[in-house]
Amino acid sequence: MRTFTKQPWELFDYDIELEDYFDERDDQDYLVDIAATSVPPFGALPEIELGPDPLPDTQFLPGRGGLLRRGKVWIGGGLDKIDYIITCKITTFLGRQEELEFKIRVRETP
Repeated sequence: MRTFTKQPWELFDYDIELEDYFDERDDQDYLVDIAATSVPPFGALPEIELGPDPLPDTQFLPGRGGLLRRGKVWIGGGLDKIDYIITCKITTFLGRQEELEFKIRVRETP
């Protein structure tokens, strides 16, 4: 599981890179949904935020060939010394489903 470290005030976009997930010969499939959840949950205390305003929760980006095969999850907040597990459930146009997880360690640094 990939681990990222951020400070409570920082706001970052985390990349969902799925170019290799799709078969090279498949020119029909692309991302249609990224549902992100957190443990502890988004909006619960200690608060970590998914897509703090005015940013979107998630967004899709074109990959090779112009199809939407990359995404971003925007996350801000969090409480110092808390680790959050972020789960992204991804659905494609042709109905494929993939689940990716990563950890965010929130640490205040002087």
